[in-house]
Amino acid sequence: MSNTLRFDALLLRALAAELTARLRGMRIARVQFDRASRTLLLEAGPHRQPLTLSWNLHTSGGHVRLTEGAASRTGALLQLSPGTSITAARALVDERVLRLELAASSAPPGFLRALVIELLASRWNAYALGADDVITAVLVPRADDPRDLQPGTPYSPPSVRSRLGAQRPPGLAEWRALLAPVPPPERRQVLLAGIAYTSPLNADWILGEAVLPQGASHLVDEAYERYLRLVTEAPQPVLRLGRQPYPQPLGSTDQPTTTLLAAFSAAADALGVPAVAGEAAVREAALARIVDRQQRLRARQERLEEEARGAAEAAARLRAQADILMANLHAVPRGAAEVELTDFAGSRLRLQLDPARSAQRNAQEWYDQARRRERAARRAPILQERTSAELQRLAVLQERVARGEASAAESPEWLARAERPLAAAPLPYRRYRTSGGLEVRVGRNARANDALTREHASPDDIWLHAREATGAHVVLRWGRREGHPPRQDLVEAATLAAWHSRARTSGLVPVDWTRRKYVRKPRKAPPGQVVMERARTVFVAPDPALERRLREDEAVE
Repeated sequence: MSNTLRFDALLLRALAAELTARLRGMRIARVQFDRASRTLLLEAGPHRQPLTLSWNLHTSGGHVRLTEGAASRTGALLQLSPGTSITAARALVDERVLRLELAASSAPPGFLRALVIELLASRWNAYALGADDVITAVLVPRADDPRDLQPGTPYSPPSVRSRLGAQRPPGLAEWRALLAPVPPPERRQVLLAGIAYTSPLNADWILGEAVLPQGASHLVDEAYERYLRLVTEAPQPVLRLGRQPYPQPLGSTDQPTTTLLAAFSAAADALGVPAVAGEAAVREAALARIVDRQQRLRARQERLEEEARGAAEAAARLRAQADILMANLHAVPRGAAEVELTDFAGSRLRLQLDPARSAQRNAQEWYDQARRRERAARRAPILQERTSAELQRLAVLQERVARGEASAAESPEWLARAERPLAAAPLPYRRYRTSGGLEVRVGRNARANDALTREHASPDDIWLHAREATGAHVVLRWGRREGHPPRQDLVEAATLAAWHSRARTSGLVPVDWTRRKYVRKPRKAPPGQVVMERARTVFVAPDPALERRLREDEAVE
C-alpha cells in the first residue's frame, strides 16, 4: 500500500477553507522548514495551548496535520516578525497551490509575510515570501526549476490553466457541447482537459456510465448533475479507501469524517505516520537526531579505518617518489607534466608532475603529503577510540529517550537545539518614501540594478538614472498609465538617483527619467547597463540631508 496522498484543486479549496476557519487571527510562534523530512511546521496560538500545523511535502507522503501541542524543534527557523498572525488560507483557482496569508505590517522586507505550498506533479514544495512576494526561503531548493524560484527572486505562480468553469460552473449547454459529441471512451480525457476542478480523483465518479461504449446523451446530463453537486455543495469530508481524504463522498464505502483535517489525521494514523507535536513528537525528533548522529559517527569510523589502513603505505610511496625526484632534478625539463626516471634499485619509474611547478616544488609537495599521511596514521587509533566511546554513549541515550527517562539536564545540548534561522534573502534595492508618500527603490549594485529593473518594477513605474555617470537604477513606484507623478515626488526621486551615483559631488546633476517599459537591456550587456527611450531630464542638486530624511521616514536601512 502506498503512503502517498493525492491532491487536486477541489481538495485544496476545501482544505484552505478549513484552515482559515481554524487558524484565522492566531499569532504565529514560529515557522520551520525541516528539509530532512521535507516538512513545513507552523506553531500558532496561545503559548500554553499552541496548535501545530505540519505538512509533509515529500511526494511519498503529503500528510497534513493540525495537532495540539508545540512542534518538535527540528527544522530551520524562518525569520518572523513578533506579532505576525494568520489572515487566511487561499487556494489558487483550479490549481494545486495553497497560499497562507500572514498579517505582518511592521515586518522588515526580508521577513515572512506569506507561505505558498505547491503540489504540482512530482515537484511538491513550499516557499516563504517576504515583501513584494520576494522569496526568502525554499523548502526544497532546486537549481533546475523552470520558473527560477530561488531566494531573492519574486514568486511567480504556475501558468493559469484555461479550463471551463474556473470562475463559475459551466452551463448544461456548454457541458453538452464539450462532451456529447466525443466518443464515450474519450470523454474522460476531454473532461480532465476542459472542465475546471476535475481530476483523476473524481473523473470516474463524475462520468459514471457515460464512458461506456453505449453511453447515451442522458448519461452525459447525469454526469453534469454529479459535477454540479461536487463543486457547489458544502463539503462533506470523507476518508476514501482508509487513506485518501476528500471533500465529498464518491462511493458507498467512503467513511464520513467531521472535518477534512480529521480525515488527514486518520489517514496518517492508519499509515503509522508519527506526530509532530506533543511529547511523543519531541521524543521522535530526539530519536531521529540521535540516529542521524550515529550514522555520521559510523561513517567517520569507516573513514578513519580506511585512513589507518593505507596511510603508512601511501606516506612511504610519496616520500620515495620525492627522494627520486630530488636526486634527478637535473633530468627534469621545466614545465614537464610527466617524467621517467631511474629509481634507487635501477628500475624505471614514471612520475606525474604539476607542470606549473618546478621539479623541486613537486618533490616538496610530496614530502608534505607524506607527513600528513603519517600524522593521520598516528592519530587514527585515538580518534577511532573516541568515536567508539561516543557511539556507546549514544546507544545508552537512545534507549533512555525511547523509554522517556532522559531528562533535559542530562541530554547533550545538540539534542534540543533548533537549527539556525534561515537568513532572509536581501532585497536588491533600498527603500525610500517621498514627501508625497510614493515609494522609491534604489538599486544596491550593478547586478541588483538589473534585478530591480527587470523584476521589481512595473511597466508604468518611473525609471531614473544620473546621466553619463555610473550609479544606481532608481524606480519611483507609480504604476499608472495616465499622467505623471507630482513634480515634487519626481524631483526627490531624481535627487536620490544623483546622490547614489558617481556625480554626487557635483553641484547640479542631469537625471534622465522615463517609464520602466521604455528601458531595455541590450543582449550580452554587462550587469547594470541598459538603453532607455523617450527620456526626459530633470536637473537636481545631490542632497545628503534629503536622502537621510526620506530614508528615515521609511525606517529602513
